[in-house]
Amino acid sequence: LEDSPLSEMNLARNDLQAEGLGELVTMFVDGKWGVKKLDVSSNSIREAGVLPLAALMRITSSARALTHLDLSKNPLGDRGVVVLSQLLHSNIHLVHLGLSGVGAQHHAGSALGNMLSENNRLKSLDVSFNMIRAEAARDF
Repeated sequence: LEDSPLSEMNLARNDLQAEGLGELVTMFVDGKWGVKKLDVSSNSIREAGVLPLAALMRITSSARALTHLDLSKNPLGDRGVVVLSQLLHSNIHLVHLGLSGVGAQHHAGSALGNMLSENNRLKSLDVSFNMIRAEAARDF
């Protein structure tokens, strides 16, 4: 797939986990793919799997940068979503983020709200099927 014109990749419902996601991120960072839309939903990616995404958020070339990321139905948990939110404060390319059913709760809701106050690039955020309560929802 090196230098592939591939623009979308759907790897949903596999078993990538953090290790597999890390390998994918390496391919993106090395410039081997120009994939803009990546679906890794339902892949058993937990909190630690969010850390490799930091490298994706640092890609500055719009030709190689990810614009759509779906992490839905992965057990990221509250802390995983908080870490992801921190990574997205300075995001300049991602416009859609799917976080449906990832175990986000109060702290994640607050962190996402804070991120949205600084991130003017993100246009679509799906946080359905989580446990974000009214107090955290006010931060949105």
